[in-house]
Amino acid sequence: MPMRTNIIHGRTFNRQGRRLFGTHDFAGLRIESCAFENCSFGYNSVPFSSKRDSVKNSELVNCKISRCLLGPAEIRSTRISNLSGDMLIFWGALFDQVVLEGKIGPLMLHGIPQSSADTALQEMQYARVKKFYADVPWALDISESKSDDFAIRTGAIPLSLVRRDVNSQFLITDSGGRLSRSDIDALSVSRYTKVVLEVMADEGLKEALLVAPKLDKSLYGQVLQDANVLARNGMLS
Repeated sequence: MPMRTNIIHGRTFNRQGRRLFGTHDFAGLRIESCAFENCSFGYNSVPFSSKRDSVKNSELVNCKISRCLLGPAEIRSTRISNLSGDMLIFWGALFDQVVLEGKIGPLMLHGIPQSSADTALQEMQYARVKKFYADVPWALDISESKSDDFAIRTGAIPLSLVRRDVNSQFLITDSGGRLSRSDIDALSVSRYTKVVLEVMADEGLKEALLVAPKLDKSLYGQVLQDANVLARNGMLS
């Protein structure tokens, strides 16, 4: 029997999701044309409690966010379409068959659970990431998304589990682990692409995702040219 979908339309949520204990578990929701202001999801007073906030079998469509924060939640079988607003950072969130499509505002997926995570917390998170993605067929589909700023940082998702448009969303590789700032400076590419490469080098990553910003037409064309430069230097997979 198919799961019943509950539709939430045209509402404004302010300062929702904050609490000390317990978890939020949502399923079978379609949230459309809503606004979220100063909301959070995925956090309680115990960053690594055994149970995380979760979302599954849901849709977020034509919504707007402002000053929101998303922490180490599990998001499964969910579609996010046309999400606008300011920068949204996913801290330590885990994805299982999640689709981003349409126009997507600035988005960063971080592998660490919080900006001030110490080494012990980071190691616990990396262990959870490895265990979680061992059973995930694919994590994230961004192939039909259009963004002006999209980044995956600090090993948030194994890039082999990201479905992408190979003509505008490029996999940069540094299999030898020898990429240096001087190597990056020598490349004739845009500052946008150099930032991606610098982060890759600073974080010691062997691969990184370069997403051409389709919502910024002039920069989009430049990043496509950058991809050609990287390909000629053997840096694209």
